[in-house]
Amino acid sequence: MLNTNDHFKLRLEMNCPDCGSAELQRNGHRDRVQCYKCKHCGRQFLASYKQLRYSEHTKQQCIQMYFSGMSARTIEKLTKIHHTTILNWIQAADLTVSDWFNTEELKTIPYNEDHKNSKG
Repeated sequence: MLNTNDHFKLRLEMNCPDCGSAELQRNGHRDRVQCYKCKHCGRQFLASYKQLRYSEHTKQQCIQMYFSGMSARTIEKLTKIHHTTILNWIQAADLTVSDWFNTEELKTIPYNEDHKNSKG
């Protein structure tokens, strides 16, 4: 069981990530996490941070879905990852269609020129 003195000790053990000072004051909450402000340098920071990055596996899955023909917005609906994030991953990967598909197979797919101009 923690008493108020234990909470005070825990707070004193935390230091500013910039200057290392232990002179901190509470500075509100962000998403139910306590914010602190350093009295020495003025840096504001959280008591704990959650990971905001997606795993490489998730990124590769989204890129693979995109190159298999799914739109970025469809992937967004399935994965709950914003479509601009997905498009940024694709742009950063600097991939072309030939990286994902055999270009010789794509050349053998029949293409109807008349279908191109129809509104059907």
